[in-house]
Amino acid sequence: MLLLLGLAGFVMLIAIIWCIRNIRHSPTTLEQHKTRWHQDFKKKEIEIAKEQQEISTNDQVHFLQMAVWDLLRLEEKESSLEKIEEGIRINLGDQIWYCTYYDHAEQLKSLKKTLHGQGHWILKNETQLYDFKTIEQLMHALTNVLRGEPVYEEEIFQMVKRRAHLQYRGDSGAVK
Repeated sequence: MLLLLGLAGFVMLIAIIWCIRNIRHSPTTLEQHKTRWHQDFKKKEIEIAKEQQEISTNDQVHFLQMAVWDLLRLEEKESSLEKIEEGIRINLGDQIWYCTYYDHAEQLKSLKKTLHGQGHWILKNETQLYDFKTIEQLMHALTNVLRGEPVYEEEIFQMVKRRAHLQYRGDSGAVK
């Protein structure tokens, strides 16, 4: 009986120490919590950007091909998708669109190293040319092309994305 009470006391002591430790290391205010969350989010964005630089161009184009094929299937559009040398070709019947990925790389001869910059996506047809930094923006533009809606530039894209998020939540975006 005494051994059981000692064991229960030990477990309670460990639980109290664990709770105190968590209270000390957790943020005390909402602002601290938001700051820590934003720092973690920025770290993850940097990690993802580094990983994307390590992905080869062929893998990027293959990923784009699968995503566009899925998008065409969801939109139920009659079209054909073809992989070409530098990207993909989308034939929508009345329009032909090309999607390509360009990776900025520069060779430093003095250091014998290659510097990789941020790649970008190009969406073009006979009359229009769009440049996007992320595949999310490219897929949004392709969705608009398939629906017959205008394609937005990057600054406008951020505003439209924010507005769509507010409409999804049911907010008007106005300050009350």
